[in-house]
Amino acid sequence: MNIINKQTVQLFLVPIFFSMMTCPLFAQDKLNLIEAIRIGLSNNFGIKILKIEEDIAQNQLNNVYRRRLPKVDLFARQQNNSNNNRSPTSFVQGFYSDRGLDLGLDATWVVFEGFKARLDKSRLEKLNRQSNGNTMLLVENTIHAIMLAYYNTLIKKEAGVVQHESGIRSKERYNDAKFQFEKGKVSGYDLLRFENAMLIDSTNSIIQQKELDIAMQTLNLAMGNKIYKVYQLTDKLDYQKEDYQFIKLQQKMISLNKELQNQYLNLMLRRNDIGILKANRYPKLAINTGLSQNFNSTKFQEIDRIKGGSFRFYLNFSVTYNLFDGGQINRAIDEGQFKEKIAALEIEQIKQELSNVLKKAVTNYNMQLQIIRINEKLINNLKQNLILEKGRYKNGFSSLLEYRSLQQENINAEQTRLEAIYELLISETEILKLTGSLLKSYPENKR
Repeated sequence: MNIINKQTVQLFLVPIFFSMMTCPLFAQDKLNLIEAIRIGLSNNFGIKILKIEEDIAQNQLNNVYRRRLPKVDLFARQQNNSNNNRSPTSFVQGFYSDRGLDLGLDATWVVFEGFKARLDKSRLEKLNRQSNGNTMLLVENTIHAIMLAYYNTLIKKEAGVVQHESGIRSKERYNDAKFQFEKGKVSGYDLLRFENAMLIDSTNSIIQQKELDIAMQTLNLAMGNKIYKVYQLTDKLDYQKEDYQFIKLQQKMISLNKELQNQYLNLMLRRNDIGILKANRYPKLAINTGLSQNFNSTKFQEIDRIKGGSFRFYLNFSVTYNLFDGGQINRAIDEGQFKEKIAALEIEQIKQELSNVLKKAVTNYNMQLQIIRINEKLINNLKQNLILEKGRYKNGFSSLLEYRSLQQENINAEQTRLEAIYELLISETEILKLTGSLLKSYPENKR
């Protein structure tokens, strides 16, 4: 009989399907969100590269004043010349050779260069802060990606639980219908309908497990794992239960957003560059001093070598002032001022763009929060209806179609709630990122 054959198949397959959802095939590492972020940051090559660039910028800043110290060179020169002079006007005639050795010390010091030392130090300080800001921006983006991947995996896990619970109820209804069929109280048609519902839930459970596996792969990629791991996520789906206020968040965003902070630094660097260009209008004062000792000798044919030497000390001052360069300095200053205006406009543009993104995120968050509240109330009602409907069906006051329809409504409400929670968490994570709060939420991940 066809019904009996299908019953035999489901007795073996259905328990296997459900066991896939409930029993791990191998040991799983426990993982909370903070640990996932820690692993992801430690595996990120981009962050490692930027931290090295930070060290380079800091090293340049530490040595900025050393570049303003005098330059001192110690030198030694040795000369060997052979001469054969036959010029009638020359005092020395014939063949002779010269040898010489110069030993000395030379020092050059730029005393004043239009306050460039102070401006250069200010520029390097801003570059160091900008380098640190770039690192923090990448850290923030990495945390953002890991959080979304972690939340998505949690959602898929919870969706699997919902589908699994639906499958258990379908299996219970089927077993009850099979018992009623054997007693002659349920028709073969109704029994097949119960079996179909159970098999549909089993298929959906397998599909949900596949989606969970894909989400776990995405989490591994976000964490930068070289070897794929299946984790047991320990965090719960948690979120702020209150509405966000856009005006307060916008003010916070303007002062704390990492991208804006980097743009502010870029504007200050443009102003600093203008100051360095203007410094070229000032005179340049330099001192050059040193001493040298010379040892030399000359050898003529048939005459003993003649030896001699000299000592020299010098202290020189130089002042350089540019009188005319074809307007190059002025053109460079004008270009610098144009770049400063561009940087200021870029800040206003980014403010506007980020405000629009923030407004959208806040609106979506508050809307999803309302959807969650409605669906939580709906789910509570549907669970009570399922209990009542079960009794109605057993007493003959309801049909299988009504019961299955109510069961499907409950699944849909649970799925809608989970989707709303995920959309809400996406918006919340975006809000935290825009307002510069991600690093404050996970301070142990800061440098």
